[in-house]
Amino acid sequence: NPSEMLANAIYKSKDFISEITCGKIEIVGEEIMEVTCEYVEKKDKEIQEYMCQDEDNKTMKLILNFGVNTNFKEPKIVLEEACYNWINDYKTKNCKIVDDKIEKICSKLDLKQINNELKDCTSLSQDPGRYLCNYTYFLNSYALLSKEHFYCEFIHIPDICDLSTEQGLNHVCRFLKILSEIYCD
Repeated sequence: NPSEMLANAIYKSKDFISEITCGKIEIVGEEIMEVTCEYVEKKDKEIQEYMCQDEDNKTMKLILNFGVNTNFKEPKIVLEEACYNWINDYKTKNCKIVDDKIEKICSKLDLKQINNELKDCTSLSQDPGRYLCNYTYFLNSYALLSKEHFYCEFIHIPDICDLSTEQGLNHVCRFLKILSEIYCD
């Protein structure tokens, strides 16, 4: 799985990432999630528990989710700008994820600015998919709506034949470096 390979590479490069971001971004964990809504819900609850315990109101916390989009053929990472309060799979046809009037959540990050800085390695999208990618992104983003220092981003990557793990790691490192320059003073 290309997203699993990239997540492993990022975690193995956590010291390098800390170095290029001048210690402003620290990779504190890595988890390869099962591809089920039930598992995602369980992990979302754990993230919310962590947020409740976190007393550091100054440091940026970023939840990065990765998924593969085989329709995307450019050797870039795709930054998802928004997620939606619906899920559409073979069991649940266009059901709401949470019982709320919110239909769409946009990223708290200024992805247009980031994309302008990284045009050669990023693209923007407002279509995180119809099933698990959108589901994961929405649950995380919904939980973080009122959390000032917590951010969530979903990054789609193309298949491994269109973007190698090394290229993906380079692109993510550049994304994190720019992120640290913009959001971490």
